[in-house]
Order: sequence, then C-alpha cells, then structure tokens
Amino acid sequence: MIPIKLSIKGLYSYQEKQTIDFTKLTSAHLFGIFGTVGSGKSTILEAITFALYGKTERLNLAGDNRNYNMMNLKSDELLIEFIFKTGSSAKEYQVLVRGKRNSKKFDDVKTFERTAYFKSGDSWEPISTDKIEAAIGLSYDNFKRTIIIPQGLFQEFLQLGQKDRSQMMKELFNLQKYELFYKVVALESRNNEKLQILEGRLKELGEIQPMVIEEKKVELAELQKIYNNLKEDLEKANRSKIGFEQLRDLHNRLTLLQQKMELLLSHQEEITLLEKQITEYEYCLFHFKPILDVLHDSEKRLQENTLEVNHCKTELEQVKQRIDTCLPILNTLKLEQDKRESKIQQADELIKMVQINKLQSELLILNKRIEEGEAYNSNFKNDVEQKKLTSQKIELQLKQLKSQRVDVTELTTAKEWYTQKIELQKQEQILINEINQLTQEQNSLKKEYDSFYNNEYNKLEFGRDEKLYQFLESDLLRIENELVETDNQIEYFSIQAKLAEYASNLHDGKPCPLCGSLEHPEIFNEAEAAKSLQNMRKLKDSMKQKVQWVSQLLQKISKNQIESQALQKKDADLKSKLALVQTQNKEHQQQFRWEKYPKIEILNEALSNMEAQEKKITATENQLEINAKEIEAELLKLHHYQQKLEELKHQLTDINSKYTTLKSQLSVIPYNQWSIKTSEFIEEEILRIRQNVVQMDAEYKVQQAQLDSLNKANESLNSKIALRTMDMQKEQQFIETKKSEFESLVHQSQFTGLAYILSVLAQPTDSANGKQRIESYNQQMAILQEQLKATRSEKGEKTYDAEAHKAFELEFEQLNETYATQNKLFINAESELVKLQNDLLKQQLLIKDREQLELRSADLKTLKQLFQGSKFVNYISTVHLQNLCKDANNRFFKLSGQKLSLEITEDNNFQVRDFMNDGKVRHVKTLSGGQTFQAALSLALALADSVQKNSASAENFFFLDEGFGSLDNESLQIVFDTLKTLRNENRIVGIISHVEELQQEIDTHIRVSNSENSGSFITPNY
Repeated sequence: MIPIKLSIKGLYSYQEKQTIDFTKLTSAHLFGIFGTVGSGKSTILEAITFALYGKTERLNLAGDNRNYNMMNLKSDELLIEFIFKTGSSAKEYQVLVRGKRNSKKFDDVKTFERTAYFKSGDSWEPISTDKIEAAIGLSYDNFKRTIIIPQGLFQEFLQLGQKDRSQMMKELFNLQKYELFYKVVALESRNNEKLQILEGRLKELGEIQPMVIEEKKVELAELQKIYNNLKEDLEKANRSKIGFEQLRDLHNRLTLLQQKMELLLSHQEEITLLEKQITEYEYCLFHFKPILDVLHDSEKRLQENTLEVNHCKTELEQVKQRIDTCLPILNTLKLEQDKRESKIQQADELIKMVQINKLQSELLILNKRIEEGEAYNSNFKNDVEQKKLTSQKIELQLKQLKSQRVDVTELTTAKEWYTQKIELQKQEQILINEINQLTQEQNSLKKEYDSFYNNEYNKLEFGRDEKLYQFLESDLLRIENELVETDNQIEYFSIQAKLAEYASNLHDGKPCPLCGSLEHPEIFNEAEAAKSLQNMRKLKDSMKQKVQWVSQLLQKISKNQIESQALQKKDADLKSKLALVQTQNKEHQQQFRWEKYPKIEILNEALSNMEAQEKKITATENQLEINAKEIEAELLKLHHYQQKLEELKHQLTDINSKYTTLKSQLSVIPYNQWSIKTSEFIEEEILRIRQNVVQMDAEYKVQQAQLDSLNKANESLNSKIALRTMDMQKEQQFIETKKSEFESLVHQSQFTGLAYILSVLAQPTDSANGKQRIESYNQQMAILQEQLKATRSEKGEKTYDAEAHKAFELEFEQLNETYATQNKLFINAESELVKLQNDLLKQQLLIKDREQLELRSADLKTLKQLFQGSKFVNYISTVHLQNLCKDANNRFFKLSGQKLSLEITEDNNFQVRDFMNDGKVRHVKTLSGGQTFQAALSLALALADSVQKNSASAENFFFLDEGFGSLDNESLQIVFDTLKTLRNENRIVGIISHVEELQQEIDTHIRVSNSENSGSFITPNY
C-alpha cells in the first residue's frame, strides 16, 4: 500500500481542511512528519487506518462514544479523503469518510459514512468498503504491525505471545491453506459414504449365476423361431388386405365421380346466359363508356365555370365599395404622422429629466456617507493604538513567566524510573496470576484423565498402573479384527440364504439344479440360516458402536495428554520469566537516587506544577500571537476603509459632472417647469407619449395594408373573370364535337340507341369473377370427364364384394393379435437376458470400485493422522518465522555492533544470543530500551519485505510513529544511518517524531503545528 493523497477536516485537533500530497514525500523514499507533542502528528496515521478499516487505536470500545469524541469540538462536520495504490498492478483506490453534528443537539454526532471507489480510466467507480481490506491483503491488527505502526505498538510483534504470533503468521503468509485435517476428514467421510452406497448396490444386485443366462438364451431362440413364422403369415395376409382395400376404393371413387358429373350438367344453361351478358357489357364498356365519361366531365366543368364567374362579379362590387371607404381615413392618419418626430424628442428629454432627479438624490447620500466615514476612521485609529499598548504589557508578563521555569530533566528521569517500576510490578503480578491459572488448568486436566478410568473398561483386563491409551489402542485393533471376521460370517450366511431358495424347490426324483442329484437326504433349513444372518448383523452393529466409542475415548485421551505436556512446558517458561522479572525489579530498585521525590505522588505534584507553568506560558504566547494577528487585521481594515472613502469622493465628482451634462442637453422641455415634478409623474408622461406614437403608427400601417390588399383583390377578380369566360367558350365547342362522335359510333354498332347502352352499363356485372366462374366450370367438366374415363379403365371387369372383405378383416385381426402376443413374449425374454448380462457386468465393475475405495480409505486414514492438531501448519509457520528472523538479523546484528542476534525457540518465541557473554542466550525482555527498538525495527522491516512479496507490490512502504525517544545519540545515529540506506532498496520509510536530531537530518518532511484558535495545520517542506 502506497499513499497518494490525504485530506483531513474536523478530526481531533484538525478544524480546517488540511491536505498532504504523499507523492512528493514518497518520491524521496525517506520522509518525516514532525511537530511538538500534541500537535496532531499521530492523527494523520489514525485518519489513514480509520479510512481503510473503520477502526481507531484510541476509540474502539462500545462506551467510547467514538463519533462524538473523534469530531473536533469547534467543527460541525468531519471529512477524511484518502487515495492510495496497492498490488502488483498499482491500482488506485479512494476512501471517503463523512460525518455531521446535529445542528440542534451538540453532543449528537451521526454515525460516520464510509464509501470506497477504485479508479477505472479517468473516473472513480464505487465499490464495497469490504473490498479495501481484501485489496490491501492485511487485517487491521497486522496492518498496524507491518505497514503503519501506531505510537506505543512498535515492539508488539517482538513480544507477542505464541498463539497471537502464530495467528499473525498464518494470515500474513496465507497458511490457512495448509489446514488440511478437516478437508481430509471430509474426504474420508465422502469416501465412506461412497463405500456404503456401493455395498448397498451390490446387495441389490444379489448373486448372478452364468448358468441362468445360458438357459435364457435357449428360451429366447425358441421364441425367435415362432415369432419369425408368424411374421411371414402376417406379411401374406397384409398383401391380401391391401388388394381388398384398393378394389373398395375404386368402387367408391367411380360412384362419387358420376354424382359430380350430374351436378355440373344441371348448371350448363346458367353458364351460357352469363357468357352473353359479359360480352355485351365489355363491348359497351370499351366503345361507348370513355366518350360518355368525357362528355359528362366537360358539361360539369362548363357549369362550374359559369357559377365561378357570377361569384367573382359579386365580390368585385364589394371590393370597390370598401376602397371608397378606406381612402378618407388614410389621409387623416397621414397628417398625424407628420408630428411624430416632435413627440419622440419630447419623450427623450423627459427621460434625461428623470436621470437628473436620480443624480440629485445620489449626491445627497454620498455627502452624508463621506462625512460619517471620516468620523469612523478617526475612532478606529484610536482603537488600534490601544491594542498595541495591551500587547506590550503581555510581552512583559511572558518574560517574567519564562524566568520562573524549572529544569525538567530531573523530573522526567524520575518519572521514567517510577513508570518502569510500575511496569515491572505489573509484569510480576501478571506472571503470578498466569502461573496460578495454569496450575488450575493442570489440575482440571488431571481430573479429566482420572475420570477416563471410571468407565466399563476399568472392570476388565487392565489395572490402575497400566497405561490406558496403549490398552485402548490394542483393544480397538482386536475389535476391528473381530469386525472383519463378522463380515465374513455375514457373507457366508448371505450365500446360505440364497441356497435356501433352491432348497425350497427340491423334491425326490427331480434333479438338483446345482449338482444334478435325484436324491436329497438333508435339505437345507431356510429359517435357521435367516436367524443366523440376523444375529450376525446385530453383532456387527454392536461392534461398530464399540469401535466408535473407543475411537472417541482415544481422541479425548490423546488431546488430554497433548494439552498436559503443553501446560507443563508453559509452566516452566512462566516460572523462568517470573524469576527474571523479580531479578530486574530488585536491580531497578537499587538505581533509585531521587531523595526529593520519595513517593510518586510528590513527583506527580511537581510535574503537575511544571505542566501548569508551561500551559500558562503557552497560553500567554498564544494570547500575544492572537493580539498581533488582531492588530495586523485591524490595520488592514483601516487601510480598506480609507480606500473606500477615497472611492466615495471620486463617485461624488463623477455624479456632479453627469448632472451638469444632462441639464445642458434639454432644449424642447423647460427645466424649471419639469424639475418640480416627481420622477413617477415624468415617467407616466413618457409612457403616455410613447403609447400615442406606437398606436398612431399601428393604425396607419393597418389602413395602408388594407388599401393595398383591396387594390390587389380588384385586379385579381377582373383577371379571373376574363380567364373563366374564355374557358367557357372553349368547353362549349368541345361538347358539340364529342356528341357528333358518339352518334357516329351508335350507328356503326348493333345497339338500338343511347337508352339501351346506358341500361347495359348500369347492370352490376363483375366481368372478372364471371369469366373466372365460366373458366372454372369448363375446367371442372374436362377434369371430371378424364377422371371418369381413367377410373372405369382401372376397374375393368372387377367387382367389389363387401361381405367377403368383412370376413377377411376378422381373420386378419385374429392373426395380428397372435403376432402381438408372441412379439411381447419375445421382447420380455430378450430384455430379461440383457438385464442379467448388464447386472453381471455392473457387479464386476462395482467389485473393482470397492477395492479402489478401500485402498483410498486406508490412505486417507494415514493423511488424517499427519494433519491432526495443525501439526503441518505449525511446521510451515515455524519455517516462515525462522526465515523472518534470519532476514531481521542481517540488520539487527549490524545495529547492535555485532553483539546481538535474534533466535527462534522450540515454542516459536524470540530469544537473544549475546556474543559479548560467550554467545549465551537470554530473554528479549532483558534488552535495553534502545536495543529493543533496534530489534523491533529490524523485525518490522523484515515483515514489510514479506508483505511486499505477498502483495507483489513494486515498492515497500513502512510508517513508524515515534519509537526514537528511548535511544541515546549514538544509537539514534546508527538507526538513522540504517534508515537512509533503505533508499537504495526501493523502500519508502515514513517517520513521525518530535526528536530534534531527526528533524535536522531529514530534508523532505512536513511540520504539524497546533493553534488554539485554528487547530492543527500542516506546513510542507518538499
């Protein structure tokens, strides 16, 4: 995970929005975040972890009222915006956290809203916040141990307990995939289920004898022979059946064709009449209809033109009357138009008069504002001088307070001694409590083990001194062997039960199907065999229950013994740790040298007094700073007010100039007459004049347009009347010509006159349908005659006997039924034979599958023992931890001056090998503060390497909050030299500290400051 950008607002001491551009910090590979204690440095890391995981290091408990306490008391809203990249593809993500305070209830802060996005191209696509943790690949706790290490948690991984460290290793290196015990158990369970199902299927198939299959084959051959004979007879009968049916169909078809011919002949006269009607209609339609239509259309046009000419003459008289009315009105309006320009000029000068009145009002207001502004500036100057005197007094108070400061070195050193003493006492008490708790657990396990003797086995072969676990293992083996023998017995009696089926059919004189003997002196007893089989199955069920019970007891005893051994080892470790802590406590007590502070309460009182003095100095400095800012702000305001006053004076000069100019431009209206009028009155007069001009213009345009329209209408009507008169003359000549042509055509035809022709055309005759009907009739007649001829020829001299046909059908049906019955017997016999053959093949395959499942069951049992109790996972975890320790030692050995190295104990805890004392080992808690920091730094960097490899990131990021306060100058320089070399290892290291030496060495950094009024603010130094 590489940070890109972080914005904070309203979080803890941050009031205003502050933004950190991490790209400029991370490009230097080593950067710092510096500031005094309480300035807000650690809040930056807490903002990042809260954005990513929704958790904080300070406030995570239910009663912490986190939402209220995280939000700054002077802020009404909270904002965290964090952008970062992660993974091998360096995909960018964004997380937003927003919160608001209830405006009506101060202590009511709503639950913060977290939203997440990933960058797709140039846009942000929303995703679930759960996917952020998945993208980083670390839980909240391991993120704090490997990437961003909060204040006070730097040494946590070094001093973690075995259980927590193992869990962390599992998560970091994805060791959960090696937790295979329950997967093997599931595989074993499924394998056993398949084995049971397979056994059931074998029992369902039963015993299959090859001799029975051979008998079925002989029986099937006999049935095949009978079936073939019947099939030949049926084929012969079927040919006769077809002949009868063909002769019957010919007889029926001839009868039907004769009936159709009689029906067609009955419609012959009607078809002849229809042909005559269609011929006359088509002649009239082709020769007379076109010229009659032309005459009709021409006469219609002549009538329409006559009506239109009469209508146009009426309209022409009306238009002439309207022109005579419009001309006098237009002349009157033209006289009014000549006065238009004079009225417009009067309206324009009245507008200037309104502007003159407005400027007079503005002059009065500006004169008053200038007078008031000069008085205000004079008072403001006096206030600024008074504040300068107040600041001088505060400076004198601050000098007196600083002169009374005490040396804090002795108090701080004494406080550290008391803190370490309390921590040692606390560790001693914790170890004592753990030892007592461990003793109770050991007693509980001993009681549990003793209780295992109070079962039914206590009454059998072994005594109190004999080892219970070995006895149960041997007894379980004995029962399993007996269970195998019982299965053999069940199989034997199952075969006997099958033999009982043959025994029930044995009779003297008849051969046995197995041996062929005709005598049967001792027939097998079926009831006795069934009873024996039932008893054996009950015995098997009882033994299975016993095997299950003994297996469970063995697991409990094994678990008890493992836990007892672990507790014994842990007890020895705790007692060793207790002795070491007690020794450290005594040595620490001998280092006491502060007689003035014999009790921690006296020391705390001195520290409180010192803190109060420092707070008073800080408050005075803040007050002095506030006064300086206020004076500076007041001077800026004074300058601003003076500028405004000058602007008002310039405005006054401009308005006077405009007033004089406008007054000189009045020529039509008298100034003295209109200056006494109100602006409202003048504006109404302007409106009245303009409306009069507009109305007059509109009336003139309407009348002129109306006259133009009437003149155009007059011309159009005269032209239209002349045109239509000429059309009427031409149309009359055309009608006379067409009438002569029609009379000539009538004389040439067989028709008597116009009336007969019109009657023929008036008849509703559908020529197309009529012709189609005639054609269809002729086609049907021809087809029917051909079909009759063909059918009579095909039938010849043959005659159809219905009685003989019926008798044959009865015989055919009986033969068909006999064939179907025999076919069914053949199919059933064939199916039974196929089933027997398939069952035999299935049985062989099932037996082969059972052998494979039994082999797999044995292999799974071996694997289950290997993976039981997370043995394999613990082994892999140990390998990773040893590799991690090896990588850490590459730095720790150098940092400690080739004096110390880390090692892994058998129980996966850390210990130190001291080469200054003959290479002997000792506990990590015996390291000094500086040495502990060096060891923790080396481990943290090794962990960061592992995280980078797992996430396939291109860069390695590591953030450390504090941890440098316990180092002396020499150790600090060694650590700092180590951090600087990391730049060449493609790493990014961020440091949060208040140590001055580090601030002087790291060029790329940001500084966090805290003001009482504005809160924390960030100053970059890139």
